[in-house]
Amino acid sequence: MQELIESVREFLGEEIQPAVRDDSLQFKLRIASNVLAIVEREIAQTDRAEQERTESLRQLLGRTQGTGDDLNRELCERIQQGDYDEDARALLDHLELITLNKLSIDNPGYSTYRQLVALRAARD
Repeated sequence: MQELIESVREFLGEEIQPAVRDDSLQFKLRIASNVLAIVEREIAQTDRAEQERTESLRQLLGRTQGTGDDLNRELCERIQQGDYDEDARALLDHLELITLNKLSIDNPGYSTYRQLVALRAARD
């Protein structure tokens, strides 16, 4: 599936876009190419990101089992109960992880994302 999407994206960018003279259509082709690139990254990275999210939730909640969605619901309940009001460092680390994973799929070229990844690598 990923190879098919990549082929279509490359076809649009390398063959169709250079032949199109209309600025509005050029813009729409760039949007379509960007959407296809996001879908490619979703396919390639979603499983790893979900595994990391689930493991992070397990560590945060002190659990050895549970699905990511169940653990996330528990986390939301704990936040509502004020469990992280005094010491939110572990919660912030978890939120940073899932945010960076989402950005790695949606917009890995975002300069702030790249800076945060570098800072996190230096910190770890």
